[in-house]
Amino acid sequence: MSTPFPAGPPVHIVENHHEVLPFWSALRRRLGLAPVVLTLDFHTDTLPAFDHCRQHGRPHPPVGAALTEVLPLLRHDEHLDYALQAGFIRQAFVCSHVNFSRDVNPAIQILHDPATPSYPQSADADAGYRRYADRVLETDYLSRRLRRAEAFQFRPGATPFILDIDLDYFQTAAGMKPQTPQLFHHLIRQAAAVTISRETIWVELLRLAGETIDADNLLAQLRQHIDQAGSGEA
Repeated sequence: MSTPFPAGPPVHIVENHHEVLPFWSALRRRLGLAPVVLTLDFHTDTLPAFDHCRQHGRPHPPVGAALTEVLPLLRHDEHLDYALQAGFIRQAFVCSHVNFSRDVNPAIQILHDPATPSYPQSADADAGYRRYADRVLETDYLSRRLRRAEAFQFRPGATPFILDIDLDYFQTAAGMKPQTPQLFHHLIRQAAAVTISRETIWVELLRLAGETIDADNLLAQLRQHIDQAGSGEA
């Protein structure tokens, strides 16, 4: 659903990540050109379009078919490749916490630091990762990722882009409460649009031990960031 905010870019909220495609398609028509996507996500979401269908021998419509036919057969990790093939976007940058991608569409750049701590498999092993997860909106964290994107001529403000946020990007409550939100708010202000994927189940699966965050409270806090950015607050 598209949600009005007092100021700032249009915001569109979906449950599953691939459901952003109709909005991206409409935005591309409105802009008159294909924008770039900057995604904040736990995963990379770089599988080829209809990969799941092919693996199970299921037929699927061609790229460019009506999205009412396409969406039921796409999965939430195949939308970037589809959007690129369909011309909805021209390039994607994915700021992720893991990277197991292989044979990725060359128009997708993964802004993942190999030094990122491994996601913990038990509560006893999460201390290092928790420190990392608490900082995922801090200006120094985001600026390091964006420096990698600059090598591909991506510069917020100079390049029309969609700021795309999957709520499973956040595994701790502190991760949504940066001490230095200036760059995140700058990205919100500069974006042509913001898309948010709730991914309710993934948020609950990936939150760290002892955390009570869920899609509803993360979305409420993200709305506050968007409001603050739109009003010019730091």
